Amino acid sequence: KGILLIPGIELSVEEKMERYLLELERLMDLFSRLINMTTLETLRYSREYHLTVSQLRGLRFLKQHEDCLVGDLANGLAVSYPAASKLINRLIDRGMTQRRDDEADRRNTRLRVTLKGGEVLETIEEKRRTEIAQVFLRLKGDEQRFLTQGLKRFLEAALSDEAIIDKICLHCGTDHFDDCLINKLKAGDKWERFRKKNEREFSSGENVL
Repeated sequence: KGILLIPGIELSVEEKMERYLLELERLMDLFSRLINMTTLETLRYSREYHLTVSQLRGLRFLKQHEDCLVGDLANGLAVSYPAASKLINRLIDRGMTQRRDDEADRRNTRLRVTLKGGEVLETIEEKRRTEIAQVFLRLKGDEQRFLTQGLKRFLEAALSDEAIIDKICLHCGTDHFDDCLINKLKAGDKWERFRKKNEREFSSGENVL
């Protein structure tokens, strides 16, 4: 039986689904553009401190993984070892990162963020968080939950391949939290419990904030 979606026009289930998918595609394109604009805004903040986006990502990784090696940085950012070394040199030149010898193995050099680097990173990220919060707080409690739960469900459906899960991982280090979506997906059989927990929270009527 056809479905009446527009007065006077009867659509089949397939046609209705096609419209839904078209609308979803457009919404995702708009969302992607908004994220790109946010990234460009972050780049503008970074340029105030003479940082590229890559250098900002490197600085964030080093903050989250104190005393890591250059190889760790390369793996975390999915770049070559020479590229990671070049990035480190640029950050050191700007006084935002420093090297130190590994006490256990003098052949290794450990990396950490300087006080200046930490302050710059916090300033840039605080501006970004503020912009996101301003948008999020325009939503009502139910809308906040719909958005949060919808994004989780979408990622759950999209991240069905372990290779994709590993590739998308943020490698958040010290910023990691127990209910990390990626970790739950990697845990396999534990994911179902995580999903049910989210469903209970979603239906409880509590505000996200």
